[in-house]
Amino acid sequence: MTQAAELAGNWRALTEDEGGPTRPFAPNLTSALSRTQPMTGFGAECKRMLKTGSIKNLDELDGMIDKLFFDGDPEEALNGMLIILDQIAKKAKRIGDAQRIYFQLVFRALFQPESECRFDLSACWLKAQENYELLHA
Repeated sequence: MTQAAELAGNWRALTEDEGGPTRPFAPNLTSALSRTQPMTGFGAECKRMLKTGSIKNLDELDGMIDKLFFDGDPEEALNGMLIILDQIAKKAKRIGDAQRIYFQLVFRALFQPESECRFDLSACWLKAQENYELLHA
């Protein structure tokens, strides 16, 4: 996911004084994607994609990761991600599990061929939130 971090540039989480969450999930995108919840969510989605035949092997993901892009403002999208994760943390009984599921849905939005926001690092966060809320309504 170095590609995503490179695309995000020098983005950093907003402080509470700047309108960010009290306890941001991570200070930057590299740190965020290196945490357990996104890693296990990614692994779970890879397993699902292999099982359903969406990909034949994990090597296919290399080419897909190279296609990632921000359709909108990266800062706006990533600040939105932090707000979504903060909302999940406030509502969930088991925060880590809820965040893992959310990240699995993020990766599903990014890599599924039928996804309307495939490869779009601006839209995947909101699509995952929408799907998460449908599952946990």
